Amino acid sequence: MVDIAVDCRFRVSNGVSARELDGELVVLDLTAGTYFGLDEIGRIAWQELIDGRSPEEIASRLARDFDASEGVILADILRLVSDLVQRRLIRVDG
Repeated sequence: MVDIAVDCRFRVSNGVSARELDGELVVLDLTAGTYFGLDEIGRIAWQELIDGRSPEEIASRLARDFDASEGVILADILRLVSDLVQRRLIRVDG
C-alpha cells in the first residue's frame, strides 16, 4: 500500500481512459492492456480526483451526500487512491 497524504492532488496517468458501462466506471490502462472497475461511490471519487480534489475534500463531500462517517469514508478513499496509484492509473500531481 502506498502512503497517501489527505491533501494530495492527482492526475490521470498517460494512456489511461475511463468509460461508464452499465452503471460502473471502467478505467482502462491502454498501455498495459488492463482495466479496473469502480462502483457508484468509486465513480464519484474518480471524478472528484480528476477534477483536482484531495481525498480529504472528497471524503467530506461523500459524508454529506451519503450521511456517513467522514473518518470511515476518508479511510476508504485513501485505500482506493493508494490502489489506483499502485496500478499506475493516477499519479500525484506536482
